[in-house]
Amino acid sequence: PVACGGPRGRLTIWDAARGSVAYQVSLSSELITGVAFSPDGKHLAVSEQTGFVRLLDCRDWAQVGALEVRDTYGFRLAFSSDSTELGITGRGGVTLLAETAGFGILPRPSVHWLKGHTAVVHGICFSPTDGRVYSGSYDATVRAWTPTRSTSLQFPLNATAGFSVQLSRDGSRCLSPVTTTHWIVRSTADSALLAEFTLDKPGATSGLFHPDGRRVYIASQGDVLLMDPSDFSSCRRVAATPGHRPFAMTSVSPSGRYMTAFVYF
Repeated sequence: PVACGGPRGRLTIWDAARGSVAYQVSLSSELITGVAFSPDGKHLAVSEQTGFVRLLDCRDWAQVGALEVRDTYGFRLAFSSDSTELGITGRGGVTLLAETAGFGILPRPSVHWLKGHTAVVHGICFSPTDGRVYSGSYDATVRAWTPTRSTSLQFPLNATAGFSVQLSRDGSRCLSPVTTTHWIVRSTADSALLAEFTLDKPGATSGLFHPDGRRVYIASQGDVLLMDPSDFSSCRRVAATPGHRPFAMTSVSPSGRYMTAFVYF
């Protein structure tokens, strides 16, 4: 299934195979800002503009737990590879990690605050190999938090972007924007610059690695582009939504054939 959030708390679950709506519900009156499926397929996390995060059971879409973090915002969500932690980005330079096992336990599950950014945090992902958490912020940095969560490595972007951060499937490369036209790929081992490219038009909103770990998808001005960062001539458009605002891509299937994305109408 594919989950889509919308205004007034409306959540839509699509049957991707049939291309039809499988389930639809209004969770609240607030704007839904993020959705994420857990890797084990058991839960769907949904964040709202007020900082309220819900955990739903994928068998019947019933709510099994919730977390209120009004001092953040709930911009983006990401699960750890073992589905035991949920990362929640927000304002004030703070990223919150919550243990999913405690979502149904009041007053709140065990949480850990990652403090170090100095502006809104808008991007988050977990390394599939070493337990690090990567966060991208409008303070123009990407931070890689160690498994103990006590320290972080800082990757400077030298600009005001930081709205997207994604890792390759093997965890060796990090894709992030410098501006909406200028994007870079760095090594997660030593932050060395591996590739950079500049788009012809501004407005790129998110990026994802292709499963081959070399090519990348970039969502820009309603189009999805697929390219090899080291060979810009390879760039080609693979999807488009004419007349609508840009995509916010969330995941890509192992084959690279399908992806999930937000489209703003």
